[in-house]
This record gives sequence, structure tokens and C-alpha cells, in this order.
Amino acid sequence: MKHISRIFLGLAAIPAVQAGNGVWTSAGPDGGTIYETRADPNVPTTRYVTSRGGFFKSDDGGITWAPSNNGLVDVTNNPLVIDADAPGHLYVFDFGNRLYRSIDFGDTWIPTGFVLPPDKYPWFAADIPGEVGSFYVTTTVTTIAPIAAPMLLRTTDSGQTFSVPGTGLPVAPFYGIAVEPGNGQHVFAGTDCYDSYPFALYRSVDGGATWTGVGPAGACYSTSVSFGAGANPMRTLYAAIDGLLHRSDNSGATWTTLTHEAEHVLAHPNDPLTVYFTGGFSNAGLNKSVDGGSVATPLSTGLSSNVTYTDTLARPVPIDPFQISADPNFPAPGAALWLTTEGDGLFRSGDGGTSWAPSQIGLRATNIRAIAIHPNILAVNPEYLCGLRRHDFFVARHVPFRRWWRQLESAELGTAGEFAAHHCHRSDDRWCRLRRAAPGAQCSDDVCHGSIIADRFTRTLSQRSDLQEREFRPGLDTHRQRPAKNRDCAE
Repeated sequence: MKHISRIFLGLAAIPAVQAGNGVWTSAGPDGGTIYETRADPNVPTTRYVTSRGGFFKSDDGGITWAPSNNGLVDVTNNPLVIDADAPGHLYVFDFGNRLYRSIDFGDTWIPTGFVLPPDKYPWFAADIPGEVGSFYVTTTVTTIAPIAAPMLLRTTDSGQTFSVPGTGLPVAPFYGIAVEPGNGQHVFAGTDCYDSYPFALYRSVDGGATWTGVGPAGACYSTSVSFGAGANPMRTLYAAIDGLLHRSDNSGATWTTLTHEAEHVLAHPNDPLTVYFTGGFSNAGLNKSVDGGSVATPLSTGLSSNVTYTDTLARPVPIDPFQISADPNFPAPGAALWLTTEGDGLFRSGDGGTSWAPSQIGLRATNIRAIAIHPNILAVNPEYLCGLRRHDFFVARHVPFRRWWRQLESAELGTAGEFAAHHCHRSDDRWCRLRRAAPGAQCSDDVCHGSIIADRFTRTLSQRSDLQEREFRPGLDTHRQRPAKNRDCAE
């Protein structure tokens, strides 16, 4: 989901968690929609994630993950704040617009008491260095209604109350936010596209007391700003404004429009000519430029949720990237880049973005629309069942006794994969009412979509007997082949 639609809405495996009576726990599959990931500046081996599956924490640098939602009422939304001046203090919003605070590195959460109105939506947040309990939040609207005040908010009391910072901001929703590392006086905030504004990007050099419009006049929105190399007043910055990459060579006072689509940007901290950015509305993937943004090179090695899924030109179906970020000590040896995605999981690069690999063991944020059980499961083998996941056409096999999932290859899917890929958003209301809904009950699209896919998928599986199985388990770097033996869910 992109800018406007988003508003509307070899490694060791983690041991499986067993559900108690009346308690649900996830058995996978790993991956899914990941919003933000950040390393704890006070504990470099600790990393956090906000995702569609809730809040997750890693104590081994992002190798393995575990949910940490104690006290959260709903799953987490985008914003993730780590208070660098108060070790262990974190803040997240849930999808009920409630703000929570943790003082124990995300192990437990308590509400701060602040709740955004239901017609508002929190986009992103940024910690204010040098101030305990202070941070910015950009918010937008979910309905077409008059806006009474600028929707950039700031708290100075650990999220209990918020107010509009300073003067000079337009009465507009806000999207991107960036505070200069180590300098809370220098801040950029980007508007969200709701109306006509003089500028899409606003700058403060006095800690948010006053704001000045910068960037291309008449632009509509700015989704991301990143501080790069150099020192004020000639520091390099990059931004995504109106869906295009922009560069400033004078600390953000003026900006040059470049030709590449961009939604989120990451400036190299030491090299002013290097920038990473994710594509815009055309889903141009992840890119890197080493000449100040004039020429960009796609970064795609390893960025696939399943390399056997290809387009009409036999190219792997690209992932849907969301945000790119870096370890605090990047580009020091061992430091990594991180890429969150909208449905394809979390990826890590240890070589400056040249190659990538999933880093999501135990990170379970998958959007599962249907589960299909083999119609002859007892006669064949009770170990196997199948599910459709991610973008409604991604298929996995679960082996519950072994507690792992593996992806089915495109060759295995046949008509099941074709059907799921092309019909996941096609509602057959008559079929749904006859087969799934009680008499007189309303048949929702979600129930109908999932039911149609599951029924077709199940019937197709029962007819297949010519398949090769490729397994992937946590702990293995490669797939290994073994012949099917007329006993599993792909037959």
C-alpha cells in the first residue's frame, strides 16, 4: 500500500510456543507486513519492530524475534520511538490510536492516556535528542473533513499530552519527520497531500519554535527526509517530495528535484553522493545512487519472498518495500542495512545493500486469508495442511508436528496458484451465501474471498500427484529436493 491508500486501510529456530486453554498463539509462517525496525541505541544487540502482527523484539541483533505485546490492546501501528536519553523507554501506537509507553525495553506496556481521535491516523514519529520524554508525531486524517490546526504534534511529558509546536506551520496533515542526529534544534516535517499548501516541506532551526517552508513551491506532500554527510550549514540531505527524490547541499535551505521516484529515503552518513531510496507509486523497488541521485541502480539480489514466483518476463516478482534504515554505526564493519516491506517480511544486508536475506525467524506478521486442509489428510498423512498468505496468493505448507512452514514453489501450484493469484479479490456472493453463510446472514467480502480460495485450493490439491517438494527450515541456508510420495498436501 502506498501513500494515500495506506491511510485507509543458517540460524537457530525459535522454539514453538504452545497455546493454553482458550489462548491463541501463532505457529507461523514468519514474515508479513513490517512497518518500522530500529536498533536500541543503548543496547546495540536489541532491535525492535512494529508490524501487522504487533510489536516484536530481538535480543540477538535481529536474527530471531519474539512477540512482546504485554499490555497492548491492539496490534501496533507505524510509529516507533526509542528515547535515546532514557534507556529502556519506548513508545508505540496501536490501531486503536492509543499511545503506549514501555520503561523496560519493550517487555511490558502501559497506556500514556493519549488517544488520537478516530478520524486521525499516526504516520511517523521522531525522538528529540537531549530531551527525556520528548518526541514529534506526524498525523493525518482518515476522512474528508475540515482541519482546525496543524497536525504535527510534540510531547514533552512522555506522551501524556501533545501540542502543535511553534509557529509557521500550515493547517495541514503531516507525513514525514526527521530530527538531525544529536541536534534537536534542526527539524524537518513534510505535509500530507490533503489540500494546496505553499510548500510540502517545513524546516525549523530553533527546536520547533518557528518553521519556514522549503523545497519546491506548490508541492503537495513529503513522505521522508534523511540527514546525510557533512556539517551545517552545508550538510547534505535527501527527501521524497511529491513522489520524487530531492537533494539539498545546504542543510535543507534549498532543494534540487531529481528524476527518480521515491517514497522513503536513507542518506549515507559519510558519503554525500550516496543515497538509498524505495520507489514510489510504480513500486520501483529499492535503489541506490552513488552520484548524488542522478543515476540509480536497482538493488534486488535476495529481495524476493519466493524466487520461483515470476512475472511474464520470467523475472522474480518484486517485493513491496516500505522503509530502509541502518544500524546506528553504519557503515562500520558488521553494521547492516534493514528493509521493511508491506507483506514480504524483513530483510537485512551486511554489504551495503548489494545483497539481502530475510531476517525474520519468529517474526510473524503475515496476513492470512484462508487455510485449506487436505481432504484426505487422515488417509494420507495427518502432518500436512496448507494456507494462503501475504498478498492473498502466497502459499505455504505447515508441518505442525515439526512446527515450521515452507513455501510452495510456483510449479507446485498449478491451477491453485493461478486461481488464487487472479481471483483473490473477486467476490462470488451467491457461492458464498450458499456455502459459508448462515441463512439470512450477511456474507462479508473477507469470508467470501477466503472461502472461495480455500475451496478451490483444496479441490485442486486432491487432484495433484506429480509434484516435487522443496523444503526450507530455519537453520538451513539452502533448499533441498526430495521426491513426493503421494502423501502430502500438494498432491
